[in-house]
Amino acid sequence: MRPKLEIQLDQDTFYKREFEDDIPSILQGKLVFRPSSSIKVVYITLSFRGKLTMSRGFQTTRRSLFEHTWVFHPNAGAAVFNAQQYMYDFALPLPSDLPESCIADYARVEYDLKATVETPLFHPNIRADKAVFIHRNSSHLLSMVYNTHIQNSWKEMLDYEVFIPSHEYNPGDSLPIALRHVVLDPKCRLTSVWAGLNEKTTYNKADGSPGDDAGCVKKWLHTTSAEIRQGSKQSHLPLIVPKSSKGVHFDSSTPYVEVSHNIYTRIEVEVDGRIEQIRSILPICVVRHTMGSEACGDTQVFEPLPTYEVVQFDSPPTYTTSKCVTAPQAEAPLIYIQ
Repeated sequence: MRPKLEIQLDQDTFYKREFEDDIPSILQGKLVFRPSSSIKVVYITLSFRGKLTMSRGFQTTRRSLFEHTWVFHPNAGAAVFNAQQYMYDFALPLPSDLPESCIADYARVEYDLKATVETPLFHPNIRADKAVFIHRNSSHLLSMVYNTHIQNSWKEMLDYEVFIPSHEYNPGDSLPIALRHVVLDPKCRLTSVWAGLNEKTTYNKADGSPGDDAGCVKKWLHTTSAEIRQGSKQSHLPLIVPKSSKGVHFDSSTPYVEVSHNIYTRIEVEVDGRIEQIRSILPICVVRHTMGSEACGDTQVFEPLPTYEVVQFDSPPTYTTSKCVTAPQAEAPLIYIQ
């Protein structure tokens, strides 16, 4: 039986409070050491570390963002620990200016705890680690700023609305889009509707400044389309947030890398033989845990959604300039609302 070293946390995910920098979050828990038999120990340490890793081509930059170490058994010579449980409490107020956790294709901001029980020479050290996550607590702010409903009129020929149930989604969630379109002019004929979920990642320098070598990558996570039946006033477009961590990244905003998501919709009409496109954008957040998101009641009046197929795309291309590049696997609408 091997000795056991375990890090027990009261919580491993922390949400930064907006406008409450004077109220720190407390990282606290217990370090538990259970030797399977009597063992000599030189010292026991626990470290909390935050680090930034950025990759550009063949160059990788690593930077320490924060580090704090507890020493529970100072190095004053080896001491014998019997086969029983030893428990060490720890607590640390987290600085309010720590950037939130972020994982993107070419950059990471990560936090973790690493514990070490160092034994005398010729004996293997005992180690344990545990990930810690820091995120913005932005659900209240998003509920006021992010729209889940667009209502507009196009050239006095078409009234249209776009609905989504929420502004927050988890990986693997379905994302139903409901559209209403009412023709006001007989010269306008509805032909089709289209929707896509897009992820945008912006990379800055390792010191947090944009610089000339800042770049961004856009990729389509899922797209879908449908023809509009003559006389129809409603359409349904099902999207899905990829479940794999390689297929989607969580929304985050740090000085080094930013990840955001948008839903693009397009209504296509024919007027006097010309094809016109009516585009809309709805920002959303892909989060680790939803924070009390509520479904939009207006979407409940629509019929059940049809089935859909997941469209998988390759990884985005590498970036070398400050211009955004878009993965070429799907047609990208222009970024504006008409």
